[in-house]
Amino acid sequence: MERILINGEWYVKEVKEDIKVDFMFSNSCIVETDKFCFEATRCMKDDNESYYPDISIDVTKKEGDRKDWGKEYWDGTEWMRGVLARDSKCLEELTDYVTDAYNQKVFMKLLEKLDKIGWL
Repeated sequence: MERILINGEWYVKEVKEDIKVDFMFSNSCIVETDKFCFEATRCMKDDNESYYPDISIDVTKKEGDRKDWGKEYWDGTEWMRGVLARDSKCLEELTDYVTDAYNQKVFMKLLEKLDKIGWL
């Protein structure tokens, strides 16, 4: 503890702590229905100009009370490409969680849009 004398009074010198914060910026695309919310995110590299090649999708399954909604984090870009290519194994994994045809189509529309704008 370092002390300093000011006008005849002793004080404890404040030590300013240098806090390092690592900021990460991202872009996201959200599509929502009454049963699901899909939020695709891509993160910017440290150069603040380009993005990492992989994306993630936060999936909220709206069943029951809001506090009971299911949450998933999907970060398999190759799997997403497989769904987009209609790979049977990838589609089976999708239908295990997104069980109704309408929301499966919504998810496919999201992947198609992400592919069109260069995220996939």
